Amino acid sequence: MPLTRALLLLGIWILLGAATLTEEQRYQQAIQYFNQGDGAVARRAFEDFQKAFPKSRWSLAIELRLADLEPNANQALSRYQSVVDKAAESEWGQDARWGLAVTLFVLGEYQKAIPAFSRINAQSGQRVGQALYLTGLSHLALKQAERARNAFQAVLDHHGKSKWVAPALAGLGEAELALKETSHALKTFDRYLREFPQGGLVPQVMELKAQALAKQGQGEASVSVLHELVTKYTASYEAEKAKLRLAESKDKFTVQVGAFTKPEYAQKLVNRLRQKGYNAYILVGRQRQDVFNQVRIGSYTKRAFADKIGEKLSQAEDLPYIVLPYVEPETPGLQ
Repeated sequence: MPLTRALLLLGIWILLGAATLTEEQRYQQAIQYFNQGDGAVARRAFEDFQKAFPKSRWSLAIELRLADLEPNANQALSRYQSVVDKAAESEWGQDARWGLAVTLFVLGEYQKAIPAFSRINAQSGQRVGQALYLTGLSHLALKQAERARNAFQAVLDHHGKSKWVAPALAGLGEAELALKETSHALKTFDRYLREFPQGGLVPQVMELKAQALAKQGQGEASVSVLHELVTKYTASYEAEKAKLRLAESKDKFTVQVGAFTKPEYAQKLVNRLRQKGYNAYILVGRQRQDVFNQVRIGSYTKRAFADKIGEKLSQAEDLPYIVLPYVEPETPGLQ
């Protein structure tokens, strides 16, 4: 039998098999695709299920998962809100509330995200610690440092065994620095570096610590911290030495989200980010005998905007980031 005919018969057999599945089996199959992370297949399975069983008892669950898989953030908001409106107090409704709040945060709609997180904070559950942390970040973005401090402190006081303690501690120090409580901020930063020496926010905390030392007039100590930051967490001292001058607001900034010895890894991340609309590029640098391919995004005249891009990447793409002075690539690397 020719190969093409065999494949055609196999496809028909699979389709006929799917048609004979019960409603519950079709639902469980779609959920399995979703749990395996196969987004495109799961979305098609959920949409086919909706057409086949428009009045199913799992309709809200399907609508919720389609919202989770929706690539358009505004469309996702609409889908989440629809589930909340139909069944706010159900388990699916609670999940939709969470998706709604996080999507607002990722979109930078902090004024709307805060009350959405507050509704989650008013309830019990595993998400409360994260909701408090994201509430704190939202307040920081809105320059509401006192409220941010309260939110971060609540994580430390009431969710001390959660994974949100480390980022909340870093956020607390940043809020204290914004409130000009420099001595408290330095103690908080030192506590983070002592308790979480391998934490994902170590570079950011070191940078904030350097700023706090500079504000206290400890210029040499500030430069020392920045020198350690550059040599440990960037690929090229020469490329990053401008960092030691505590870049002024007139400088340009960029967001670094990775540094790889293998160029193909860097290129893979660049391609992924470009597909999502980010101006990603590779800066090749050296440290001792090693060559690093640094993945960076954009050139921004405002530090605050670069920070916002970094926060968005951290939440939406699970990427660690550090904001650095922009350096024109002498060797652009792979394109």
